[in-house]
Formats: sequence, structure tokens, C-alpha cells
Amino acid sequence: MKKVIVVGMSAASVSFVVKLRSFDKDSEIICFSGEKDFAYNRCFLADFLTGEKTEQQLQLKPDDYFAQNNVAVHFNSWVTAIDTKAHSVTVGADQFYYDELFLGIGTKPFLPPFARDVKSSGLFTFHTLSDMHAISNYIQEKKVKTAIVIGGGLNGIEAVSSLLCLKISVTLIEAAKTILSGQVDSEIAQWVTAQAQSLGVSVLTSNRAEKICEENGAVCGVQLETETSQSGSIIFADMVIVAAGSQVNCELAKSAGISTEQGSIIVDQHMRTSVQNILAGGDVCRVPDMMTKKIMRSTTWSDAMLQGLCAATTLSATPRSYPGMVGLRDSYFFGKDFYACGNTTSDDTDVKTISKIDEKNIEKLYIKNDQLIGFVLIGDISKVSELKKLYTTQEKCF
Repeated sequence: MKKVIVVGMSAASVSFVVKLRSFDKDSEIICFSGEKDFAYNRCFLADFLTGEKTEQQLQLKPDDYFAQNNVAVHFNSWVTAIDTKAHSVTVGADQFYYDELFLGIGTKPFLPPFARDVKSSGLFTFHTLSDMHAISNYIQEKKVKTAIVIGGGLNGIEAVSSLLCLKISVTLIEAAKTILSGQVDSEIAQWVTAQAQSLGVSVLTSNRAEKICEENGAVCGVQLETETSQSGSIIFADMVIVAAGSQVNCELAKSAGISTEQGSIIVDQHMRTSVQNILAGGDVCRVPDMMTKKIMRSTTWSDAMLQGLCAATTLSATPRSYPGMVGLRDSYFFGKDFYACGNTTSDDTDVKTISKIDEKNIEKLYIKNDQLIGFVLIGDISKVSELKKLYTTQEKCF
């Protein structure tokens, strides 16, 4: 009997398992997860924190799916080594042998150096379901009234939005000149900033956190760098959330001799790595962008699911090639849906824009050579399917 081991319970991993079981009912499948929870959709963590979704609603598959489909899942189980010659993985003191291995090991939150050695309570990341439980418990136990969020990317904005829903006063600290600097241009960033400020958020851009302040075993605020704040001032708060991006969990792959680039695993069109019988998918990979063909880090939930599916078909009689990543990012914050796709931050003078912006909604299109190369929708997202089609087909229609 063939043995397939899956490392990580990411979206890519679940997609891989589901597709594999659809045509392979006999292979032994074992999944190892470092978390204690069944696979869940990280896109809805903020909704769980605010109580808009339950833990069950976050799950990618029901609790009994894996047992019913003869998939063994080991929680709180870290794979610490891969022996590519023996075709085995090490978990604790045990070795498990495989015929095929899939790596869906995703990312971990990035912690700036000043936050890594903090032992006091009240400092959190915003990355896992366990984080959400910890934040919720702390808010209730300490009756939190004020919070600081470090990081103004999508993750940080979602954290701010969820805290506002919980009636907590929030200060957002971002080192860049604008929030969402990797997602949108300055015009849209300023619009989102104004939305946040209208809800009472204090937005401090061009400011760097330098130190987590502690008192009596609890976090009490953040000290800003003197160079950025011009005073080295301290912002006081009952809790601090670091949402300053993520790091790929690539150490396991590197130590096994799997080829990587810029900290991510290199895969081919069938999601195979440089090592025989090892596949990978999701945030841990570098893949081609469908439109630009540039090789970049995979970051979206939908692409992770597609990569897992394609990887599974590699083990079938009819392999399916991965077509490339569609740079579609979606979120929900301040009561508004957000979609961005393609190149939405370009300084290229050959790119023209068409904008419809009012107090509630944004529709902005980025056009080059009469083709749609990117778009942003906030609020009214009714055109997302139409615009995505124009983007992927590259019709000349402008």
C-alpha cells in the first residue's frame, strides 16, 4: 500500500488530501499539524474574533471528514526533519516512512526583534485561531479598553477593524508613508486612512515601533523610534498586536536539501520540488504569476487551494498543470469588502487609471496598452467577476 504524508494542515494541504482521496481510495494518508485545531480558513479569523463566525464555520472540512475518509491526523505534531534518502520524516522520537510527501507548511508571523523577548502578558500576533482565542480571552479577562496594532498591511487593518467592533480604542503604527503600501496606491491608502480615522482610529504612519513597554508583568504600550516620532514618545495601551507580515516556514525544506529561493520552495508546473517524491503548495512556494510570468511568493487562499489540487493530480493518471497565480487579494474591514487584483501600486507613467471614488465606495482600474492590468474595489464589489475576467483574458477593451 502506498503511503502519503502531508505536513501542515493548510488550505493547500486540505485541497491536496480531498483531491487525492477522490481518485485514490486505498493509499494510507497521514497528516501532521503543529496546531491543535482542524484545518480552518485563515481569511475569517477577524470574523471569529468579533463573533460573526463560529469555529465550525471556519473549518475547511467537518471534524469527521478525515476519519470517514481514512485520513490519520496528528495534532500538535511537528515534523522536525526529512530524510530524503530514507523517504522518512521525524516527529518527536519517531520516524514515519512515505512514498510521496506533500509540504503545506505555510507561514508564521513575523516578530520584530524588539518584540521577540517580551515575556509580559498582553502581546499577541494575529495569525492563527489560537491567537484569536488568546486575544479574546485577554480582552475579557483584563477588560481591555485600548490597543495598539503594529503593521498597516491587510492583516493589521483587519486586526484594527475587529478591535473596533469590540468597542476598543485603537492606535495603528505603520513604518511606511502609507498603510496598505504593498496593496494599493497612495490615493486609495489615504481614502482607507480617512475611513479608519472617521471611526476613531489614531493612524501613525512613517513611525517605527522601537520597544514594547512593560509594567507589573503586563504590556502597557509601545515606544516609538526617536528618528520617526521626533520625540521617542510612548503610546500607552492595554494590549499590543503585532501584525507586521509573515515569514515562510522554509527551514524544514532547506535542511532537507530542497531547492529554495528568497526563502520559499521552488516548484514546477506540477508542484513538484527539486527532490523526488516531494511536492509542495501554498504560501511556502514561489510560483509564476499567470499574467506577468514573474516568479513570486504565493500568498492567496484561492491559489493555495488550486496548488493543492494540482499537486494531488500529479499522483494520478491525468496530471493537471498549475496555470499560475492570479494576484487577487480580498479582505473585509470597516464594514466594507475589499478586492485588489494585479498591479495596483505601479508608478509606470504608461499606466493610466479610471476611478470612481466617493465616501462609501472605490472602483479604480489600472490600464496599459488598452488592457486591464489591475483593479481595486472597496465597498461595492459587484463588478469583481467581470473585472477578473477582463484581467485574466487581457482583452483590449479600453
